Amino acid sequence: MKRDNPTPRTWPNETAFTGRIAARIPLPLRDRLRAYVEDHNATTTECVIDALEKYLKERGY
Repeated sequence: MKRDNPTPRTWPNETAFTGRIAARIPLPLRDRLRAYVEDHNATTTECVIDALEKYLKERGY
């Protein structure tokens, strides 16, 4: 079913070619990630992308 949206969606250039994923992670891991990004002035997105890239590269993808 197509969504009836009277306002066309436009995305800024930085997000126009991105997609969203969701993952449920254990609370202690989430808390470690939050502490890390605070301590290293990073974003959760940066950390997740780096970790996912490394994971896939190690497995040949």
